Amino acid sequence: MKKVWPNFITETDPYLGQTEQGKPRHVHRIKDAEAVRLALHGKRRAIEERADVTQKMREREMRMKELTGKMEGIQGLSDEYDFLVEMHGYDASALELLDEQIATYIKEVREHVDEQFAQHEAAVMERWELTPYAEADIKKYFSEEYLAKLSIEDYALLLRRFPGELVTHVTRQGVRDRISHHSGAGGFYNGFEQTMRAGRLQSVVGRAVTQEMKEAAIVSEIKDIGLTTKEAAFSWVQNVVNPEGQGKPGVYSDINSVHFAANEVADSYYGAEQGNEIFFVFPAMFIATAYHHSGGLADSGGGYWNDLWVWDQENRGINVDAGVVFIPADARVDPHTGSRYLVDAEKNPEMNDGELLLADKTISSREYWEQYFAQHPELRPSKIVYYEGGDPTAALKSWKQKNRIANGGRARNALFDSQKITRRDPVAMQGAERFLSVAESVIEKYFEATDRG
Repeated sequence: MKKVWPNFITETDPYLGQTEQGKPRHVHRIKDAEAVRLALHGKRRAIEERADVTQKMREREMRMKELTGKMEGIQGLSDEYDFLVEMHGYDASALELLDEQIATYIKEVREHVDEQFAQHEAAVMERWELTPYAEADIKKYFSEEYLAKLSIEDYALLLRRFPGELVTHVTRQGVRDRISHHSGAGGFYNGFEQTMRAGRLQSVVGRAVTQEMKEAAIVSEIKDIGLTTKEAAFSWVQNVVNPEGQGKPGVYSDINSVHFAANEVADSYYGAEQGNEIFFVFPAMFIATAYHHSGGLADSGGGYWNDLWVWDQENRGINVDAGVVFIPADARVDPHTGSRYLVDAEKNPEMNDGELLLADKTISSREYWEQYFAQHPELRPSKIVYYEGGDPTAALKSWKQKNRIANGGRARNALFDSQKITRRDPVAMQGAERFLSVAESVIEKYFEATDRG
């Protein structure tokens, strides 16, 4: 069979004369030198890769033989151990050396197996992180149900593959020890405990119309605003639901939403105790795909302007187990209240010359909450990060860095904007009539009881 050389051409060369049979001599010339070079390079790479794979297979085979030998060694030692026990009884001095040998072999085998598993796991994780994703993947992995069932480790792994922007919601737990645009200082709050009892993050409206404590939710709002007469309260609630005034703080579209900050914690505006803040963290991708929202999910500036409004579905709220709860680990708190400050039997902060008094007998905040969850296991979040240092935003960034979670860059913008609406949108006003009815009924009852004294 004639051999074909696709990258060569055969030519007659008159300077070479003739063969013994009187035929002209031929010479083979390279038709495409670069193509030949690349072909040879490819063949060499293939040979090298095949050799590399072969070498790895041989190394793995040797490791497996070594592991098998160690397992057989353990079995042999075990048999010897049983024989000696049968012959000599449980003589500690006679069997001590054998015990040490067995323990050493078991340790070596476990370390070997752990090393092999770690290498395999690392390779699998790397492939997962680099795998491209489609819209169907986003819907699957960022549903409330899917996120709620993840462990904290799998949660971080998920965020390494997708855009890693996070949004936070700080709870008001303990004594409010600062003044902001939102409210003044003083007063004891149980925002975190109430959220865990509900199992969901809810807006003011959501708490007012769905929880058993709806009257308390509206009364609390009346007290926070400082309304002292029924007429003022009725005027307030009418202004709240007025369609013309929507989009501003304090109106219906505001209190009908759950508020978040993007990539930082707004504890100075919405928190309670400095150095003892509890906050929830959710993937921005989850909010973007599951809820209507207004505001930035990624780069929205800091402080007061970093205010993301999120409207849930039918005031159901957002499952807390779809997120991660960050709890301070090293704050010194009262063992009975979990607060850094002294409070009386009615939970009123104790003061001295206008200053809050720190608790004297304290335990760590981590110890307090672990004891609390032991007494109330049904209220324990599925994913907890205990953080140190007292700075919530620093703790958030540290956790992202530790788990190699990176932001998504410009490619995320189209995904983040898919359900973005204005604060005057009808979605933001859902349930306004129902809220008005409930609020007016509560106001009537509250001021009737107040007037009776």
